[in-house]
Amino acid sequence: MMERGFFGHADPQRGSLASRLSRAGIRWNRCGENIYRESGMEEPADDAVEGWMRSPPHRASILDPLFTQSGVGIAMNADTEYFITQIFIRPAK
Repeated sequence: MMERGFFGHADPQRGSLASRLSRAGIRWNRCGENIYRESGMEEPADDAVEGWMRSPPHRASILDPLFTQSGVGIAMNADTEYFITQIFIRPAK
């Protein structure tokens, strides 16, 4: 997102999370994603999680017992702009 200058769940070039996971060869039967963007904070992770937990759909993703695996990615540029992405999946059997 940071490199290509967009912020959203659908990548203009690579599509939805579902299509990105499938194209990467990740077999899943349930997936979800939380994204966060902030500028100027030195430690934005706490703010990201607090914001997600205050948002009913983001909180639901974090607490969904059907998701069994997750990953987090963080990108930062020289202007202290952060992009944080949380991905949740339940692998296909």
